[in-house]
Amino acid sequence: MVMIPFLSGLSIIAVCRSLGRRVDVGPILAFAMIWSPSLLMGFLNYSLSVALGLLAFALWIRLEDRPWRWAVMVPIGFVVWLCHVSGWGVMGVLMFGYEWSRRRNWLDWRPFIKPWPLIFPLFPMLLGVGANSKVSYGRYVLDYKFGILYKAMRSYDYWFDIASVSAVAALLAVAIFRRHFDGRLGWAAVILLVLTLAVPRQIFGGDYADYRLSTTALLVACLAIDWSLPRWAIVAAASLFISRTAVTTVVWYQDAQTARQLIAALDQVPEGARVATAVAIPRVQWRFGPFEHFGSYAVVRRSAMENSNFALPDVHMLSMRDLSYRFADPSQRILYSPRQHIDLRKFAPARHAEYLWYIGRIKPVALPDGARILYSSPNSFLARLADPADIAN
Repeated sequence: MVMIPFLSGLSIIAVCRSLGRRVDVGPILAFAMIWSPSLLMGFLNYSLSVALGLLAFALWIRLEDRPWRWAVMVPIGFVVWLCHVSGWGVMGVLMFGYEWSRRRNWLDWRPFIKPWPLIFPLFPMLLGVGANSKVSYGRYVLDYKFGILYKAMRSYDYWFDIASVSAVAALLAVAIFRRHFDGRLGWAAVILLVLTLAVPRQIFGGDYADYRLSTTALLVACLAIDWSLPRWAIVAAASLFISRTAVTTVVWYQDAQTARQLIAALDQVPEGARVATAVAIPRVQWRFGPFEHFGSYAVVRRSAMENSNFALPDVHMLSMRDLSYRFADPSQRILYSPRQHIDLRKFAPARHAEYLWYIGRIKPVALPDGARILYSSPNSFLARLADPADIAN
């Protein structure tokens, strides 16, 4: 986790240097994408793969005249692919875009075969090794696709994030119009934007496959800005990165203090217990919910069976022994609208558990029959659930 931001920043500089450019407004602006949705949502494998993919792309450029370049890129391709398949795909797009920008005419077919050293991870994928075949666009596709574009810099404050993405988009538009846009990266940015709109939301069982690409497309587009502007513009670009990182730091510190209060509930949970976590989430919420999977600490700290874990077949190593009922993510989520009451008597996972761990800013109006609160904090409580036989008697 600590390595990812540093590797991401290093990869941005490495690509810029490999292209023979100065670290100017564009690359500095690309730094603001490091802490954007992919990393903030916890897609660590993907974020690591993109950072390594950019470093590999920089190496690809530097080894351009070496006949043995393919021998270096084959194992690197496997390393990036093992981190995340989407990062491997991004690396391929970057290499293709670079080669396409150097074509001599539109009928030149060589850019399509130049990235061939990356093809080998495709074979285990075709064999279906460890792959979930689920593919879905979800509901309200057009609204959703538009949403992930303007949420490409989503973090914690709506107006700040919208202002950030609007400023970046405006600068990109001017740079393209003024022809200060490096085609060696620009073609890859265009392809990644098209893929953001074209690929399904869920691929191989993983969610937000397209949302991750939107931020990467924006990062590559910023990196493609090749424009020597006055010093004040460079300071403004750096200020965007610094201010967004500062906001993230403050919010994470506040969430850490809340987490200290929440985790104390586990002192009341015995080893091997069955815990049903209920997390109340507003239907309209800009920031990412930091505690949607907080209940999983019960697994780590108390070896408990708990219902907020990812447990998709052929995707995650964790699996549920008892498949007679749904006791995994997203069963912990309770979506609520303004002025809506939360009635935990209707919370299905509680019927299969011994403890109920509630996390949310609003208090529920009712608990399951016979529940007894053992611990509470301003944003949570832990209740011991009654045995169904006791309630019947």
